[in-house]
Amino acid sequence: IGVIFSVLIIGFYSYYGIQFINYAFLFQNIESVIIDNQLIEKVNEVNSSVRNYSLLEKNMEQWIVQKQFLKHGINIESVALQLNTNRTYLSEYVNTYIQKTFKEWINELRINEAKNLLLEHPDFSISEISEITGFSDKSNFGRVFTRHVGMPPNVWRI
Repeated sequence: IGVIFSVLIIGFYSYYGIQFINYAFLFQNIESVIIDNQLIEKVNEVNSSVRNYSLLEKNMEQWIVQKQFLKHGINIESVALQLNTNRTYLSEYVNTYIQKTFKEWINELRINEAKNLLLEHPDFSISEISEITGFSDKSNFGRVFTRHVGMPPNVWRI
């Protein structure tokens, strides 16, 4: 019985020792599978974002054509609701693809509309244009216009 027990013990520990030595190689294989899966997940996330952004882009184009950005008091939550998305997704899109903050993007749309109005309607006062383009007041409009264009609206009009 002692001999059988010794053979079993030697066999067990030999098998255990070989498995222990090969563990490092096994871990490398597992690590590469994990890294491969993470890369696949990232590619899928990017592809899914591109597909989903196409719907958001389409909704944004309609929103811009309808000049919804001229409404007073809009914020990212209200715009996200109008575009059938959430504020985080909209903010991520604007920051990544338009490369502006939400506020900068809205102000740029409004200033471009204001420039068109200044040219097309020389009879409109600066106050009227600031009201039409959704700014809270004339001074805020003047400040934002000057920051974007480099000169105040009354000078730019001339």
